[in-house]
Amino acid sequence: MERARKVAYTAAIAALDGEGSPLAEAIRAELQASLARSNDATASQARTIPSPGPRVVAVSAARQALLQMRSSGEIGDDAFHQLEAEMDRLELSAT
Repeated sequence: MERARKVAYTAAIAALDGEGSPLAEAIRAELQASLARSNDATASQARTIPSPGPRVVAVSAARQALLQMRSSGEIGDDAFHQLEAEMDRLELSAT
């Protein structure tokens, strides 16, 4: 599941390439921090960012990556649903 998380978050970060707004930078930093926390299992409080624009783009890319991994059999349903819930939380934190 950690590999799937890394693939999904990396896709989300890549979806923001070329987007230089302060909001996109903040979302990029948040996603990178989430990857780092996942790697070293250290929890910290997530930041809330008010505008959903770039966040929706990033979450959409992450969801697409997860769907492709599930379709190819790289991850199973349990990992997919758990990571999908994480994407839901990321998306909801934009509101």
